[in-house]
Order: sequence, then structure tokens, then C-alpha cells
Amino acid sequence: MLSDLQYLTFELRPECNLMDRHPFCPASSRQLFDHPLITDKNIEDFVRICQRRGFHGLVGWHGYSEPCMDIYRILYLMSRITSDCVLWTNGSLLTEATRDWLPRFKRVSISLYTPTEAIRIRELVRGLPNCYPEEVRPDRRIDMYNTHTIDVGSCYRPSRIELPVNCYGYVVMCCADYNVTMRGLNIMDDDMDAAINTHELYARECELGNIPLCHKCRSIHSPQVRT
Repeated sequence: MLSDLQYLTFELRPECNLMDRHPFCPASSRQLFDHPLITDKNIEDFVRICQRRGFHGLVGWHGYSEPCMDIYRILYLMSRITSDCVLWTNGSLLTEATRDWLPRFKRVSISLYTPTEAIRIRELVRGLPNCYPEEVRPDRRIDMYNTHTIDVGSCYRPSRIELPVNCYGYVVMCCADYNVTMRGLNIMDDDMDAAINTHELYARECELGNIPLCHKCRSIHSPQVRT
């Protein structure tokens, strides 16, 4: 199943530098855990095990944190793994100096929140073909646990799109489950192969439409990715 995944993503910290300004983002209200943060070795080892088991997609650095708060750690990790990498960022920490390392990523998606920032960012990344400034259209995942949508059906996001690992090392079924109510095993505490196996079991249940939490999802439910 890992051979079908597009992304293996890692979050490096629980906070975002814009979380106080964006009440629509779960970073402003999600549950925090009393658990150590993920280490570089955890990430390196997990990437290698996923590759051994067939993963050949892209490694991403995002979750609900702002990755550019840890950009030099990310650049170090990129030097340690063989996968191409992608970056999702709110763009607020990008400066003229960041043009030196932006080309190292396969793709950089930059969220544009205000007209002023849009002008600044578009000018900043001019001439960098791997950078994609995009206007933000917040989805409804902030209401994930309070909705009662009966959207019974298959979702292929966990099996075809993304395996997320949060900043505490938990392998998460889906990034929409931001409070990690369906968390799998922890790559810091548990056997990494077992953590992958648990994720794949969740992914199969999602394909069958058997997870009640998924029936509430109004944001990133992804039946259309099946090929």
C-alpha cells in the first residue's frame, strides 16, 4: 500500500507563528499532548523503513505548524534522506535570503492570506518555477468533531494520498483528525513496521467506509483519488 502513497509528511512542532490570527485553523485550538517531540533520527529511520516497504513518493514538512520555523532542521534532514521533498508554508517567514534554499524543494506551496502578502510573495518567488503561491480557501475541518454529516462512502486519502506523522511521533490516520482521535502507533515508542501496519489497517477501513469519524468529514474526503 505504501507504493500508492503520494506523500509521507512530518510535523516538527505543535505551534504555528500565525495561529493567533487564524481561528479557522485547528492549530489555534487542537489538543496538545504530554509527549516528547519527534527527533531527527525518528524521521530518518521512518523514511527508510517506508522506502524499504515500497514508498517512492514525496516527503513533506507540514501539519498544523509552520515549517519555516524549523527550516534549517528541515534542510539538514533533506540532506539525510533520498526522497524528493515538498514544502507547504504560510510564506510569512520567507525573505529574499530564502531564495537560496527554495530551489532545493520539488515543490513549494505558499498560502496567500492577504492582498498585501500576495503581492510580496509573488514578487519574492518570481523566477522560481517550483514555487506556487496560492490564495487560501479555508475548508471546514475546524468543525470536524461537531458536524453530523452522513457522508457514508469510501475515502482513499490514507491509502493513496498521505501518511501523516505529527510532532509527537503519532502516525495519524488523516490530517483532518487534528486531535488525533484515531491515532495509530507512535514511531518513537513503538515498532515502526507495526505503526505502518496499523495505518494500513485504518486505510482499508476508510476505503470500505467503516470509520464513523470519516462520515463527518466535509473537507478533504477523497473518493475521487481511486485509480
